[in-house]
Amino acid sequence: MKTTQLSDRVSSWLILPNAALHGKILEMQNAGEEIIDLIIGISNLPIPDAGKKAAIAAITENNTPYTAVSGDSELKRAIQQKLKKQNNRKSELENIIVTTGAKQAIFQALYVLTNPGDKVAIIKPYWPAFTQIMKMLKIEPLPIDIDDVASIEKIIVDAKTKVLLFDSPHNPSGKVFTRQELLAILSFAKKNNLFIIADESYEKLVYEGEQISLATLDKSMQDNMLTIFSVSQSYSMMGWRLGYAVGNEKIISAMEAVQSAITAATPYISQAAVTAILNTNDTYVKNLVDEFKHRRDSVYKQLKKIDWIDLELPASGPYFWCNIKKLTPNSMEFSQKLLEEQKVAVMPGDPFGTPGWIRIAFNSQPISVLEDVVRRVAHFGKTYEKKK
Repeated sequence: MKTTQLSDRVSSWLILPNAALHGKILEMQNAGEEIIDLIIGISNLPIPDAGKKAAIAAITENNTPYTAVSGDSELKRAIQQKLKKQNNRKSELENIIVTTGAKQAIFQALYVLTNPGDKVAIIKPYWPAFTQIMKMLKIEPLPIDIDDVASIEKIIVDAKTKVLLFDSPHNPSGKVFTRQELLAILSFAKKNNLFIIADESYEKLVYEGEQISLATLDKSMQDNMLTIFSVSQSYSMMGWRLGYAVGNEKIISAMEAVQSAITAATPYISQAAVTAILNTNDTYVKNLVDEFKHRRDSVYKQLKKIDWIDLELPASGPYFWCNIKKLTPNSMEFSQKLLEEQKVAVMPGDPFGTPGWIRIAFNSQPISVLEDVVRRVAHFGKTYEKKK
């Protein structure tokens, strides 16, 4: 019998590094090892009560149908109201698609907007999923350093560059882009005739500065822009896998056609939960942000005491983005040995396009555990230096 041959399409693909590392940690934990996993920003807080009750009701009442591919109409109406009230964005139901996580929306958007050989501009450091999706679609990433965003209008791109994909607030740095920076991004896209995909999945986790939804700054650009949102970080719903996108009807319709062939509709239980949450006015998000800000502030003070770590206080998101080049430029080896010797799992910077950095999630553990992590990291740094 012939050996199984994989297609050319997947021959160079690897599972996303953060997903692979998280899977390895779960295996180690299942085998009895006590690992502190700070690789993926998985909130340890419960989801809003309204979501729990709606999901349980859907199950007990046997209300678990297929919905329309683009999402249940009740949920889309709730999203429509949320966009109007919270994002200053008017939309029709035809402008909205519900996806099984924001990542699916990004994949489908790039699928319908690019052809093999095209280029997509991205901000570096970048979320590893961005470049993995591009590899799958045979499109080339064009990284733009985050420090160059303020002067992005000076950057020259060629005719093969079709899309600008960026996340705001930014993962992994925690940067909240200023109004001036966002206007520069819009000007750059206009000058180069680029379609914009704005991933605003971390819109609620803002501690300092003002989160401005890009599409609100220039309504003439709304037909050339897709904005993507997620409930994962806003409502601690990582495993519920629900995102949504808003854009012009032509793009949304094309994304729906792609989605119909792969996942079809997002599971109704998740849709019912999010509908209830969006239709409930409570203090959940404020309490969530206050808690994470408290963790951030407390642990940041401890991390700053480690002389070989350089970091800025993140203005948003659930991560510390740490430069460890004073100790080593090899963040892959550092992360591997930290896991082996201290049982602490952090994300190396290499998959983000920036070796010599590590990302540490602070939303998945209480302060006491996070402070223990800092002690372990500091101790590990001393032993690592001696071994060099």
